[in-house]
Amino acid sequence: WILGRMWSVVWPLIVALFLTTMTWPLARFLRRLGWAPALAAAVVTVLFLVAVAGIVALIAVPVASQSGELADGVVEGIQKLREWAAGPPLNIGDDQISKGFDAAVARVQDSVGSMVTTVVTGVSTVFNGLVTAVLALFLMFFFLKDGPRFLPWLTRQLPGRLATDVPVVMERGWDTLGAFVRSQAFVGLLDAVFIGLGLWFLDVPLVLPLAVLTFVSAFVPIVGALFAGLVAVLIALVSNG
Repeated sequence: WILGRMWSVVWPLIVALFLTTMTWPLARFLRRLGWAPALAAAVVTVLFLVAVAGIVALIAVPVASQSGELADGVVEGIQKLREWAAGPPLNIGDDQISKGFDAAVARVQDSVGSMVTTVVTGVSTVFNGLVTAVLALFLMFFFLKDGPRFLPWLTRQLPGRLATDVPVVMERGWDTLGAFVRSQAFVGLLDAVFIGLGLWFLDVPLVLPLAVLTFVSAFVPIVGALFAGLVAVLIALVSNG
């Protein structure tokens, strides 16, 4: 209940922490060159905004324009799988697979319908997303600027052994989070590039949306890779049989 009430504050903080883990190496590099903390944080924040704007212009807009085709391709792929399962060598009865595949198709269609409804009627959601993004950027700037001063300050506030143990635990947690985010981003980028090249070589349509889906899914352990692979297989099945 408390988390639900404070989610509007907690969520921008979580987003800012993830963004800071990705941008901190550059800010740390600039600080080591002698740049002032505020200047380094400001430059990194501006570069991050430029990078995001470039991604939106070059990738997000084309992907959004093809999202409907992607959903239709998934539905057609499910239908082809249904026809294949009904024939040899499986020869599974149509009644047995109808319920499962119809439910899957209905869920995909419902999801697409829900997304369309959200886009049309979700003005408040878009506004909340913009507010979250702005807050996260401000928090990221201050994390980059004053982050290294937090643990020394915390050490002075805690009594006894806590002054040693808590900062050590938090520092290790921060290092682990940063390593996870950066490694997943690197792995997702490699997967997206090579899978995208493979799909392009096989003449599978919707290469860019599938590559972006592969990259985003890399941040969801195990399930994300399976989901992205399944979508790519369904699209390939529809296009190339």
